[in-house]
Amino acid sequence: MAPIAAERSIQIIADGVPPALAVFVDRQRLAQILVNLISNAVKYNHRDGSITISCRSQDTGQASIVVTDTGPGLAPDDLQRIFVPFERLGAERTEVEGTGIGLPLARALAEAMGGHLTVSSVLGQGAAFTVGLTRARPRRARRHPARPAPARPAGRRGTQRAQGRTGHHRPP
Repeated sequence: MAPIAAERSIQIIADGVPPALAVFVDRQRLAQILVNLISNAVKYNHRDGSITISCRSQDTGQASIVVTDTGPGLAPDDLQRIFVPFERLGAERTEVEGTGIGLPLARALAEAMGGHLTVSSVLGQGAAFTVGLTRARPRRARRHPARPAPARPAGRRGTQRAQGRTGHHRPP
């Protein structure tokens, strides 16, 4: 989406992901959700606007990815209507392309992964879409009992005989 955003002078700002933050998701589904949210943030934003993508870890065992734009925002009555398939809130009468299935699909995908998709907005100031997902448990370093390293023979022939090996061996 960066080239399309650049054509409209929209800046995309990606806040850093906290170290060790991982979520338990289907990578392809999450990518589709993010494409839909960022695409909408570009399409419905103002020229010279901005989009911020941030990630946060919650104490509840969840993590959130928030896509915030500086577009026109949504009226309170429209906040749930945007998740109705094919509902474009009048955008079908504008030059903004779309079908009205991106957000319903994104919400369904988030829910299929045990998460959620919500929106908050202030009319005239933009919108923030939050994807809540289950955090993955951090991988712990595997601890194996210390095993002694195999003894290194001083000479190949003598060690093989000393250990009682009867296989083929090469002369020194």
